[in-house]
Amino acid sequence: MSADAKQSLKKNKALPMVMSMVLVLMMLFIDIPRSLSSGELTPLHLEVSAGGSHKEPEPPVVEVLSFCPRTGILAAACVDKKLRIFDVKTGKIIHTTGTPPRVSQLTFSPDGKTLAAAAYGEQIILWDTAPWRLFQTIRGTREPKSGLGSYEMIFLPDGKTLVSWGFGFGRVSEDTYVRAWDVKTGKMRYALPGTSTMLSPDGKYLMIKEGFVKGTLIEAQSGKVVQKLAGNVLGFSPRGTSFLIHRKGRIILAGDGAEKVLFSIPKDYQFDCEWMKLSPDGKILAAMSQSGRGDYGGQLLQLWDVETGKLLSSPIEAELADEPASGQFSPDGALFAALSNRKWPLWDARTGILRCTLEDYCTVFGFSPDSCYLMGTEIVDNSCKIYLWDTVSGKKAKILTVK
Repeated sequence: MSADAKQSLKKNKALPMVMSMVLVLMMLFIDIPRSLSSGELTPLHLEVSAGGSHKEPEPPVVEVLSFCPRTGILAAACVDKKLRIFDVKTGKIIHTTGTPPRVSQLTFSPDGKTLAAAAYGEQIILWDTAPWRLFQTIRGTREPKSGLGSYEMIFLPDGKTLVSWGFGFGRVSEDTYVRAWDVKTGKMRYALPGTSTMLSPDGKYLMIKEGFVKGTLIEAQSGKVVQKLAGNVLGFSPRGTSFLIHRKGRIILAGDGAEKVLFSIPKDYQFDCEWMKLSPDGKILAAMSQSGRGDYGGQLLQLWDVETGKLLSSPIEAELADEPASGQFSPDGALFAALSNRKWPLWDARTGILRCTLEDYCTVFGFSPDSCYLMGTEIVDNSCKIYLWDTVSGKKAKILTVK
């Protein structure tokens, strides 16, 4: 074949492609009005219909909740790195601000004037609540005693000192210190080895626990060591001057250098240390143990009268789904809730009688400080709802929408 013939064949093959491109361009520009004065194209606005392939944005899922009964406001830290403040009475968002990623806890000071947010990224953020403004950021360092890795926090009664503890997820991989911080200056006041802590009823002392093996009593303001104890320290006694300890199946009252065995737990009712909870008033001991029944092994809830050493009721079998549920008392000690991902039974802590069961498929965060509500969230129709259940009726008293 001659060179001219080859060239002609190439042109013939390319012709359909050129015509297709011309046709596409004509379709794009047909019926688009032109400005006669400038000759420029009018902008073309495209909209995606509801039935199209447009993907809806993910709802702002709540990570942590905290409610302040004194002011009637609720704080919600969400995965979109925003802190939303709700007026619970009206259900409206009254303030929104940014937060660090992965907030582990929110807590209000006793007077409600300060809100603290602990982040896994080794920092604590402090806000004034009236008016809302960030006034302090506490950051850890590479030194073990001054690192942060905060997971949980409590304010001392005066609201001027914040105590933090927990395992770190940042530069300090295993942060086993309890630290006290000056809220105004952000400076650390003291640091002592420990994995958790609890405040005495009068607010003057802290019991710092090191796992389930020992505890150290200190003065809350100064950090001065008062007494060291062996065993799993459960909490303060009803009078607040002594402590309850679990050691080798016995419940022991310790204080002022003396110990007294209150009662021994029968072998049939033995349970793991980590599933033991003492009511805030120190009168009732709750324990969860595996029953060996049900699809997930089942659990038995045992409620013990600390003074008499007797079971308040027969062990309660709780068929809780998913992983074994932890439990917690309401702040007033009247209720005990077994928390899991599917069901939340609420028992009368003094009688063991089941009050109600919350069966919504949502995440529960715990009791409000006044014990009036159990707080939780759920994703509904691509939006996040915050529920406040009435702890008497078990019904939803408030529903807040995260926007």
